[in-house]
Amino acid sequence: MLNKLFLTILVSISVINLFAGCLGPPKEQVPKSNQTIRLSLVSYSYYVDSKGCFHFVGEIENDTSTNTAQNKVIVTFFDTNGSALIKKETSTYIDIIRPNQKAPFEIALSEYPSNLDFKLETRSTPTVVQPPNIVVISEAHITKNSVGWGLLEGELKNNSSQEIKYINVIASFYDSAGRIVGTNYAAAIAKVTDPNLYQFMMAIDPVLQSALESYSIQLVVMLRN
Repeated sequence: MLNKLFLTILVSISVINLFAGCLGPPKEQVPKSNQTIRLSLVSYSYYVDSKGCFHFVGEIENDTSTNTAQNKVIVTFFDTNGSALIKKETSTYIDIIRPNQKAPFEIALSEYPSNLDFKLETRSTPTVVQPPNIVVISEAHITKNSVGWGLLEGELKNNSSQEIKYINVIASFYDSAGRIVGTNYAAAIAKVTDPNLYQFMMAIDPVLQSALESYSIQLVVMLRN
């Protein structure tokens, strides 16, 4: 009974993640700048999930001395003759990247590229906006069910009196060598019993679950005006 309930929850979360992934997490509105900064690629990998979808995932790092916003990643895949086949642009899951901070990104394709030669470009803008740093991770853990799905869940706490509009929980998953192998996000929901406490959960595809050895969690917090 518990396994059936767990699987039902995972299926529901997977459907939510599927549609949310097409749109990406909500983005904070940051004033635009005409200056362009190129951030560095730290690591990348790719996998085909249990539904047959191709995922190209990676992390970029802000190796500058300023915060960056509008962080874009552009990936072009080439065929064996060097001709461009697919060009995709996406945003990192972190809205504002602080100096020395890493931010994950993901590009999902319905079909596996015929060739994995690619060129990756980044494009960011400097910003003086400072993201809120008022929420802490109280607890987080991963459980795995009998059919291989993982579930990352945990609890957050608002350590201030400021009212929060939303919290996005950004997870990065790594293999034994510290290379990113996957990423995902979920919205945190305030507890009815205590509005300063939030809970979150996100499904982990069996293919990704079998590859990960560690994970990190970052938070994107938006305050109410």
